[in-house]
Amino acid sequence: MKNLLFILFVISSNGAWAVDGVIEINQACAVNTGCFSGDVAGFPIQIDGTAGSSYILTSNLNLANINNNTHGIVIETSDIEINLNGFSIIGANCANDVNVNCLPATGSARGIFTLISIAKQVSVTNGNIVGMGSNAIHLGNQSKVSDLLIRWCGSGIQVGAGSVVESNTVIATEANGISSFGNNIRVVDNTIINNAMDGIRLDTNYNFISHNIVAENGSIGIKVNDYNTITNNQVNLNQSQGILIRNNSHVADNSISSNLINGVFSLGNHNKILQNTIIDNGSLGINMPGSTSVYQNNYMHNNTLGSVSLSITNLGGNFCHDQICP
Repeated sequence: MKNLLFILFVISSNGAWAVDGVIEINQACAVNTGCFSGDVAGFPIQIDGTAGSSYILTSNLNLANINNNTHGIVIETSDIEINLNGFSIIGANCANDVNVNCLPATGSARGIFTLISIAKQVSVTNGNIVGMGSNAIHLGNQSKVSDLLIRWCGSGIQVGAGSVVESNTVIATEANGISSFGNNIRVVDNTIINNAMDGIRLDTNYNFISHNIVAENGSIGIKVNDYNTITNNQVNLNQSQGILIRNNSHVADNSISSNLINGVFSLGNHNKILQNTIIDNGSLGINMPGSTSVYQNNYMHNNTLGSVSLSITNLGGNFCHDQICP
């Protein structure tokens, strides 16, 4: 019995427990001892995979007394899962209060950061990240980011090719809400509000963007490149274009209203604009100069400079100011 108690004492004093193969991370082990093999005392917490592949927070991680260039968690290998478990990673910009607006977000610190480009298939879920000077989340290819609340960071979520960004709320960052550096990103069921630049910016191809609320961002609501599908989003009150596409994209069943410039804009070709409600935008409802694109079954009303540019092909069923479009 004494030997068992001694073993338990050694484990608890030198890091976090592993329960069902899940390794615990908390403030105490991060600061005092390092939380597991491959990690040392102090931030950032470093995950190299030697301790296991699955991790869970059991307290907030507070970097309030750390300089604002220090990351929260750095991941150095692939196939890692991190469950924030409802807790917060609090950047140095936010002192000790996760509920007070702590902009401007200064420094280069990231909340969770994939250090090497070959690291992929990282999952982060279920918690809060506030007050980081750079990205709240920066992950590589085939990653998944879900159920996070991100506020008052330098920027929001950035992921690599083949990643999924789902059911997050990104509010009041100083750059883009969600961005990528690879193709085939799935962005679904997120709320992206009041970010200083674009709400969703995927300067890549073959992405799927659906059922998001994208509102009151400082520039474009949704910006993509070629071969994208954008469906069933609410894109409102953004301070530039509502949706900006380039070539061969499908924009359908969105509500696009009260954006500062056009509802949907493209300088590209071969796009399909179908069954959207496009109202109260500051320029045209659909603006595609020089386009070989088509539009069908859209409802457009009260856009300041009119409903649609003349170059796009009308396939019918479109309403302009409560009348069939010419």
